[in-house]
Amino acid sequence: MLCSIKNDFSAQLHKLLASLTDTRWKLDGKTLLYVPEEDVREDEEEAAKDKDLIQRLESQSVFFTPPLRQKRKRKKKKQQQQQK
Repeated sequence: MLCSIKNDFSAQLHKLLASLTDTRWKLDGKTLLYVPEEDVREDEEEAAKDKDLIQRLESQSVFFTPPLRQKRKRKKKKQQQQQK
């Protein structure tokens, strides 16, 4: 039970930090991705079996998608304007 609470708290904290990082750097017109620091001391095969770790990292990668798409659209639009 305690491990579950810790994992839930950690996941919510990473979501908050990702959101704050995204909002902060959007104000400057920049894209900066928050990458959580995970304490992975196990070898890769053991880490790959850690379902909670995988879920946290996957949820972070889902958060990356919209900022990366926006950045790509802005870059493409800027390139098209420069070609005119």
